[in-house]
Amino acid sequence: SDKYYRLRLYHLLNDKNVAGYYPAKYLTQQYFAESYMSEVDDDDYYGNITYVGMRTELYKGQKQKFYLYKAEYTDGDSTTYYMGVAGPFNNDPKQVTIDYDESACGFSADPLDMKQLDNQLKVYLIKKKINDSRQE
Repeated sequence: SDKYYRLRLYHLLNDKNVAGYYPAKYLTQQYFAESYMSEVDDDDYYGNITYVGMRTELYKGQKQKFYLYKAEYTDGDSTTYYMGVAGPFNNDPKQVTIDYDESACGFSADPLDMKQLDNQLKVYLIKKKINDSRQE
Protein backbone atom coordinates (compact mmCIF):
# COMPACT_ATOMS: atom_id res chain seq x y z
CA SER A 1 0.00 0.00 0.00
CA ASP A 2 2.98 2.33 0.49
CA LYS A 3 3.25 4.68 -2.50
CA TYR A 4 7.04 4.53 -2.29
CA TYR A 5 7.14 0.78 -2.96
CA ARG A 6 4.17 0.14 -5.30
CA LEU A 7 6.18 0.59 -8.49
CA ARG A 8 9.10 -1.52 -7.32
CA LEU A 9 6.83 -4.33 -6.18
CA TYR A 10 4.82 -4.30 -9.40
CA HIS A 11 7.95 -4.36 -11.60
CA LEU A 12 9.51 -7.11 -9.47
CA LEU A 13 6.41 -9.28 -9.76
CA ASN A 14 5.98 -8.48 -13.45
CA ASP A 15 9.62 -9.41 -14.19
CA LYS A 16 9.04 -12.78 -12.51
CA ASN A 17 5.80 -13.29 -14.52
CA VAL A 18 3.70 -13.28 -11.35
CA ALA A 19 2.10 -9.82 -11.60
CA GLY A 20 -1.22 -11.48 -10.79
CA TYR A 21 -0.15 -11.46 -7.13
CA TYR A 22 -0.08 -7.65 -7.08
CA PRO A 23 -2.95 -6.37 -4.89
CA ALA A 24 -5.87 -5.51 -7.21
CA LYS A 25 -6.89 -2.53 -5.07
CA TYR A 26 -3.65 -0.71 -5.99
CA LEU A 27 -3.58 -1.79 -9.64
CA THR A 28 -4.99 1.50 -10.96
CA GLN A 29 -3.52 4.38 -12.90
CA GLN A 30 -4.33 6.81 -10.09
CA TYR A 31 -2.45 4.78 -7.48
CA PHE A 32 0.49 4.39 -9.84
CA ALA A 33 0.40 8.13 -10.65
CA GLU A 34 0.75 8.85 -6.94
CA SER A 35 3.78 6.56 -6.85
CA TYR A 36 5.34 8.25 -9.89
CA MET A 37 4.95 11.62 -8.13
CA SER A 38 6.69 10.31 -5.02
CA GLU A 39 9.46 8.94 -7.25
CA VAL A 40 9.96 12.34 -8.93
CA ASP A 41 10.03 14.02 -5.51
CA ASP A 42 12.51 11.49 -4.14
CA ASP A 43 14.22 13.98 -1.83
CA ASP A 44 10.89 15.21 -0.37
CA TYR A 45 11.42 18.74 -1.68
CA TYR A 46 7.67 19.31 -1.57
CA GLY A 47 5.51 19.00 1.52
CA ASN A 48 1.97 17.83 0.92
CA ILE A 49 1.24 16.55 -2.57
CA THR A 50 -2.50 16.19 -3.13
CA TYR A 51 -4.46 14.91 -6.09
CA VAL A 52 -6.49 17.56 -7.95
CA GLY A 53 -7.74 15.74 -11.03
CA MET A 54 -7.10 13.97 -14.31
CA ARG A 55 -6.96 15.50 -17.77
CA THR A 56 -6.69 14.02 -21.24
CA GLU A 57 -4.35 15.88 -23.58
CA LEU A 58 -2.74 15.37 -26.94
CA TYR A 59 0.89 14.46 -26.23
CA LYS A 60 3.39 13.20 -28.78
CA GLY A 61 0.63 12.60 -31.30
CA GLN A 62 -1.77 10.67 -29.03
CA LYS A 63 -4.55 11.54 -26.60
CA GLN A 64 -3.26 10.43 -23.22
CA LYS A 65 -4.15 10.82 -19.55
CA PHE A 66 -2.31 12.97 -17.03
CA TYR A 67 -2.93 12.96 -13.29
CA LEU A 68 -2.49 16.36 -11.68
CA TYR A 69 -1.37 17.27 -8.18
CA LYS A 70 -0.97 20.32 -5.98
CA ALA A 71 2.51 20.30 -4.46
CA GLU A 72 3.26 22.48 -1.47
CA TYR A 73 6.63 24.17 -1.12
CA THR A 74 7.42 26.10 2.06
CA ASP A 75 10.33 28.51 2.32
CA GLY A 76 10.48 30.10 5.74
CA ASP A 77 7.13 31.77 6.36
CA SER A 78 5.84 31.61 2.78
CA THR A 79 4.13 28.69 1.08
CA THR A 80 3.80 28.33 -2.68
CA TYR A 81 1.97 25.63 -4.59
CA TYR A 82 3.13 24.05 -7.84
CA MET A 83 1.46 21.70 -10.30
CA GLY A 84 2.64 18.11 -10.24
CA VAL A 85 2.09 15.97 -13.34
CA ALA A 86 2.12 12.18 -13.62
CA GLY A 87 1.82 10.61 -17.04
CA PRO A 88 1.24 10.05 -19.83
CA PHE A 89 -1.02 7.10 -19.17
CA ASN A 90 -2.73 5.05 -21.83
CA ASN A 91 -6.48 5.53 -22.25
CA ASP A 92 -6.89 1.83 -21.43
CA PRO A 93 -7.30 1.85 -17.62
CA LYS A 94 -5.73 -1.62 -17.42
CA GLN A 95 -2.41 -0.11 -18.56
CA VAL A 96 -1.24 1.17 -15.18
CA THR A 97 2.41 1.96 -15.92
CA ILE A 98 4.01 4.57 -18.12
CA ASP A 99 6.95 4.34 -20.48
CA TYR A 100 9.88 5.95 -18.66
CA ASP A 101 11.32 7.13 -21.99
CA GLU A 102 8.09 9.04 -22.72
CA SER A 103 7.53 10.22 -19.15
CA ALA A 104 6.21 13.71 -18.53
CA CYS A 105 6.28 13.30 -14.75
CA GLY A 106 7.46 16.32 -12.84
CA PHE A 107 6.58 19.68 -11.35
CA SER A 108 5.83 22.98 -13.04
CA ALA A 109 8.33 25.79 -12.68
CA ASP A 110 5.54 28.34 -12.25
CA PRO A 111 3.25 28.59 -9.22
CA LEU A 112 -0.04 26.73 -9.49
CA ASP A 113 -3.12 28.67 -10.57
CA MET A 114 -6.15 26.39 -10.14
CA LYS A 115 -8.24 28.63 -12.42
CA GLN A 116 -5.69 28.12 -15.20
CA LEU A 117 -4.94 24.46 -14.51
CA ASP A 118 -5.76 23.25 -18.04
CA ASN A 119 -3.61 25.97 -19.61
CA GLN A 120 -0.77 25.32 -17.18
CA LEU A 121 -0.82 21.64 -18.12
CA LYS A 122 -0.66 22.48 -21.83
CA VAL A 123 2.27 24.86 -21.30
CA TYR A 124 4.03 22.28 -19.10
CA LEU A 125 3.67 19.58 -21.77
CA ILE A 126 4.90 21.89 -24.53
CA LYS A 127 7.98 22.78 -22.47
CA LYS A 128 8.53 19.10 -21.68
CA LYS A 129 8.47 18.16 -25.38
CA ILE A 130 10.89 20.98 -26.21
CA ASN A 131 13.31 19.93 -23.47
CA ASP A 132 13.08 16.28 -24.52
CA SER A 133 13.88 17.14 -28.15
CA ARG A 134 16.91 19.20 -27.06
CA GLN A 135 18.30 16.25 -25.11
CA GLU A 136 18.14 13.98 -28.15
